[in-house]
Amino acid sequence: MAATTGLMLQLLSLGRSVFPKFTRKPVSPDLSAAGELTRGRRGALCCFLCGGLATAPWTVITPLLKELLKLDEQSFSVLLLCFGAGALCGMPFAAAAARALGTRRCAALFFGLAFTAILLLCFMPLNFGGACLLVLGWGVSLGLCDVLNNLHGAALERRLNRTLMGTLHGCYTLGCIAGALLLIALMHAGLSAVLSVTLCCGAALILAAGASLGLLAQVVERQDNVSDSPSSGSGSKAAFDIIHILLSGGICFVMYLTEGMVMDWGGIFLMQVHEVGLAAAPLCFVILELCIGLMRLGTDALRRRCSLKVLLSGGILGAACCLGLIPCCGSVTQVLLLTALLGLCIAGAIPLIVSLVGQSSARPSFALSVVSVMGYAGTLAGPASLGPIAQYCGVQAIFVVVALLMLPAGAAALILSAAGRSQGGQPRS
Repeated sequence: MAATTGLMLQLLSLGRSVFPKFTRKPVSPDLSAAGELTRGRRGALCCFLCGGLATAPWTVITPLLKELLKLDEQSFSVLLLCFGAGALCGMPFAAAAARALGTRRCAALFFGLAFTAILLLCFMPLNFGGACLLVLGWGVSLGLCDVLNNLHGAALERRLNRTLMGTLHGCYTLGCIAGALLLIALMHAGLSAVLSVTLCCGAALILAAGASLGLLAQVVERQDNVSDSPSSGSGSKAAFDIIHILLSGGICFVMYLTEGMVMDWGGIFLMQVHEVGLAAAPLCFVILELCIGLMRLGTDALRRRCSLKVLLSGGILGAACCLGLIPCCGSVTQVLLLTALLGLCIAGAIPLIVSLVGQSSARPSFALSVVSVMGYAGTLAGPASLGPIAQYCGVQAIFVVVALLMLPAGAAALILSAAGRSQGGQPRS
């Protein structure tokens, strides 16, 4: 028996030496963890890109629905509101869903629901109520995707101990731009709007399904489960956390309000004040988004060379100067240059804030959900709050009002920078 066992061991050893290719070697835990983080980073980049691609069809579907359903301006406004309201309703539930189902299942489910809602809007015969429900579902899915992406990005930053959020958010912005350009190219090639949206959604859905497989399995820590309300935890840490969340959400609110203001009123400003044609009206928003996307891709590299205080507070105060100078411009070229500078100034604010919240907060899932809701509320508040100002004081006045809002946001950024440094929350770049 002993001789037989010895012979078998010798044959096994000989086989390993002759056929090492077919011998399964144990993988060290360190290499396995490194591979998981590498796949998670690639999956995160693709998921942020898919988030942008899932938002891009909005620019094509909204005029299509308005024409097909013969909507008046009031009904059309309700349809637009359903999209934003759906995103706000979905955001608070992303962390709980990720905890219960896991990151990969949630990503596949949320993106699948988003693209399914888009395709149903294109192919189903709808009335106004049905369209509102599908747009609401589309918004809910995107809100869930947005928070899930931020949770996953923050978890990656904690495990890799480096900043990634600027690059991730840059991929989202580039996804929005790439999706819009792809739709325009397909329609210029002679395809219908419905077929163009279908092709884009099909490609993005395949990308999202593949990306979800590479994500980290679990990004919401179990200890978050017992501290999902501001009342839990020790006194000083909980007090810091509440202030941290509110200030972070306030800054994101102003940043989203600024971006929405340029989207809603930039073209009107050019047409009314500088008398440009309708074809040139979207230039402000296009230039702003391009500069935001490109700058976000370089935010992580800048973070290696500059302090958080310089990047965050300096960018916000620079944005205030740009907004204050735009109404004083005498030419369209000056307006577009200042708009480009505005995009460069505000680009890093949201990814830096999300990164800071993910690292400094004792309850990152709760904090990121609240900050996302407060930030996105700025997009909805823009039309409601800035419209009356433009009507009674002129369209130039809204730029001045938003510039003034930047000043307390800059002060809040100084407080957050000091708090994040004292808590040791910022990862290395």
